[in-house]
Amino acid sequence: MRGLTILGLLATVGCDKQPPVPPGQDPIDVAVLVATYAENSDAPSDVKKKCKFHERVSKAIVYNAPGSKLSTHESDKVLALEIVTMHGVDPTSAGDRTVIVTGDLKEGSASIGTFHIRREAPAGVMGGMSGVCSSLKEIADIMGEDVGAWLADPGSSSEL
Repeated sequence: MRGLTILGLLATVGCDKQPPVPPGQDPIDVAVLVATYAENSDAPSDVKKKCKFHERVSKAIVYNAPGSKLSTHESDKVLALEIVTMHGVDPTSAGDRTVIVTGDLKEGSASIGTFHIRREAPAGVMGGMSGVCSSLKEIADIMGEDVGAWLADPGSSSEL
């Protein structure tokens, strides 16, 4: 099932379209802020610029949380994301790529849910920067599915 969702996401890359809210499910009314990088995230600046993981993971969450929207400013209900760490994302690295992201869902000034998610992807067959970006895209898509599901029933200190 995850593969079908990822294929659907791949088909809409570059689009701001979102699937309709499934029958019987309430829309998830939340503004997802574009993720930020923690000061010590170990993300090389060229990877940040070329792969744009911060944008990809935010868009993947919106895609998987029908009724949500991508935003650059705060609103009533907001999900703030922070990329805590990235390992193996140097273009010369041949091992797995690992990313850890935390999220804080707030309604007004009150936190109503938090999560910590760690996902990894193999280095793949392509080397260099294109290989890094490909792996990070895969991680963003998987995180988007998992965080989108969490938004339907958020918990505090959730390990996804």
